[in-house]
Amino acid sequence: MKLLISLLLFHLTLFSATAELPKDLRVASEMMQDGLGRDAASRIRTWLEKNNTTPQLEAQLLLAEALLLDHRPDEALVSLPKNCPPELISRYRTTRAAALSESGRWKEALVAWQEAQKENLTPAIASQVRLGLITSWLQLNNNSEAVRELNEILADPKNPSQDAARLLLVKVLLSEGKSEDASDALAKISPKSPPSILAEATYWKARLLSVRGKADEARALFEKVIEEGKNATQDLVTQAWIAIGQIDRAREKPADAAIAFEKALDRGGEPESYLTAAREYLASAKSAQSLPTASLRLRDSVRDRESDDEKRGRYAPALLLLAASALDSGNSEAAIADLDGLMKTYPTSPAIPAATLLMAEALVKQGQPAVAREQLQKLLLRENLLPEILYQGQAAIADILLQEGKASESSALWEKAASSAPQPNLTEQAYFNAALAAARQPDPATFGRLEELFTKKYPESNRRAALALERGRMLETKGDSPASRSALAEVSKLPGAESLKDEAALRRASSLLRTGDYPAAINAFADFEKSFPKSNLLPQALASGIEARLRQRELTGAQARAEFAKILTRFPECSLAPSLAFQIGQTHYEDKNHGEALSSFREMAAKFPKDPLADDALYYAGLSALALGNPEEAVKLFRALPETSPLRLDARLAEIDASRTSGDYSGGLQIANSLLANKTPDQRAWVEITKRRLACEFAIGGSDRASLERATSTASALIASPAADAADRNEAGYIRGKSLEQLGREEDALQAYLDVLYAKQSAPTPGPAQPEYLWFARAGAEAARLQEKKGDFRGALAIYRILENAGGPSQLAFTRKIEDLRNRHFLWSEQ
Repeated sequence: MKLLISLLLFHLTLFSATAELPKDLRVASEMMQDGLGRDAASRIRTWLEKNNTTPQLEAQLLLAEALLLDHRPDEALVSLPKNCPPELISRYRTTRAAALSESGRWKEALVAWQEAQKENLTPAIASQVRLGLITSWLQLNNNSEAVRELNEILADPKNPSQDAARLLLVKVLLSEGKSEDASDALAKISPKSPPSILAEATYWKARLLSVRGKADEARALFEKVIEEGKNATQDLVTQAWIAIGQIDRAREKPADAAIAFEKALDRGGEPESYLTAAREYLASAKSAQSLPTASLRLRDSVRDRESDDEKRGRYAPALLLLAASALDSGNSEAAIADLDGLMKTYPTSPAIPAATLLMAEALVKQGQPAVAREQLQKLLLRENLLPEILYQGQAAIADILLQEGKASESSALWEKAASSAPQPNLTEQAYFNAALAAARQPDPATFGRLEELFTKKYPESNRRAALALERGRMLETKGDSPASRSALAEVSKLPGAESLKDEAALRRASSLLRTGDYPAAINAFADFEKSFPKSNLLPQALASGIEARLRQRELTGAQARAEFAKILTRFPECSLAPSLAFQIGQTHYEDKNHGEALSSFREMAAKFPKDPLADDALYYAGLSALALGNPEEAVKLFRALPETSPLRLDARLAEIDASRTSGDYSGGLQIANSLLANKTPDQRAWVEITKRRLACEFAIGGSDRASLERATSTASALIASPAADAADRNEAGYIRGKSLEQLGREEDALQAYLDVLYAKQSAPTPGPAQPEYLWFARAGAEAARLQEKKGDFRGALAIYRILENAGGPSQLAFTRKIEDLRNRHFLWSEQ
């Protein structure tokens, strides 16, 4: 395409080199014919700043042509005159079409070339315009239209661009794997063609030989292109060096290949070829174990190339390769440093959008998704973004939103991305991802709409089965198990089902297990084993089948453990192995075989230390040790949990319990106080910690009056906590009463007990709640005892009647208390 632009501009500048032009513009036109676009643009700009007279419009057009010759297409488009007179319109349209092509805006370029074709052009320029149109068709992957145009050129023996057209046709034929047709086309190129055409023909003959596996002959021809470099463009010589490097690499000579690619970098060529050379150079250096040196060499090369190009950033995209390499190796910090340097040093580089995308990826990996999202949002505000960049930016933000738990926003953005996706397969992917995000919300209404839309647009898509599977998962999450199983039953009937049938069957069986239909679940898991004997999910199905049989009481805990052990023996490397090992320990724990449970949990945590269940295993091992009366061992296990574990707080609470078991109430109190540092009374965690703190303070109070005072205050705070339930408040009220008694404040203690007794009537807990009997009955019994102690037998009798009417496991005992009290104190008149 670069050669085409140069040829176009050569013809275009002939138009402007007229005697009517002012001297400065005439000189600028001559500079352009000599390829000095940058100097010409500077001269024309100076003239425009000083002159407001005719020919202003022609000078603006000439400036656009000069900028295009200097590979500044975006500036060229801006510099084009807004209102072009009829005599300049053909130049305007061809220049605009060439600039759009140079910018990679191929859809707009195609329309622009078609408009230019309508103008009254000379045969030479008309041929170049047609080649521009063909190139646009090729870039838009419409080979059929491009080949049709090329064949029309070749059918015209007077067309001056026949051999240039043949070269384009060769490229198309080779891309389609038609090497024989490509060879025929090359053979028809006239030996009298210009040297540049013959040099490119030699290059493509070498390519053809390379495709046919004749590496030695191909290499010789590539070397010929390099040796006769005066007849070839600099870019063609660069491509020849790249081809030699590729041959050497295929021969497993990475060092020789790296030298060839380094030669290509030295030549430079056009930015696209330079980027290819950089990519191949780094790959070869990696194979030759010289990547650090190659990275430094590439940075120097980019800097040198950009210094000769006014730091416009056209060669800076090679730095993206370094950043991507660092990111792939897990070094996001180095990637960010490279990308930051690129963006600051070459702010106008065409690589900036891609660099921003890569920077966002690096930031996400570094744990800064919010910063990444902000950068991407700024990127999307830029004008004239390529469709690919726009789509990738929207997709990246949508992924970040999903990671942040904003599934609804992610779904909406994916749907928006679908409307602007540059390729049909990306549109399909975007609609699919939008539906998946809606399912993660979960939002059945939005998911249903998107699934229906997807089905209408892509009825034969292999993703339809995956959507039905996702619908089943979502509905199960929402608690609609029958609808979930119905959706999962659809999976096997839809396109793309083959790889998902086993997962759908497993999810259906698991749904039955979850809803308590154990007989159906047992049958479903058994059917899974028969239908999918080679599935990777078979260990999960077998384990779940054992669980169903255990719950149905078809198996005892010991039998279940034996079955789990069989699965581990049969599938020792399966991903479910940690879970199976944990389940073996869990069945021991549920059977109260705490010694076996301790061993099993400890073994599991040691064997699978990185598995998420390892923390659970350590925690339950500690509980098992505690149940065995070994608080010291329990504390060691609880403290083995990492600080970041979700079970860390539970382990610390259990550590307080272990301290209490061993009689170390001061140690337990110290742990409780440290845990309360960042908790508030409206949190459930605060309640659990404070209950243990209260128990420790009360226990220490046996020998420390001040600790009893603190216990009464702690109990009052616990009773007032909005996060405390009835059992928590009643227990705290009971301990408060006992503390006040030990302090010698019996009247206050009686009031504390009565507060527990009458709390349900004065301040009922909102919503349905399970009745609390234990602490209620204990507090009531203590209140009645104090009433009896001070001789208020009628008051004691009233309390016992309240306790009797409350029901619960102690109801009969309180009935006997009433009878005994009435008999001993002759209270027969009391009803």
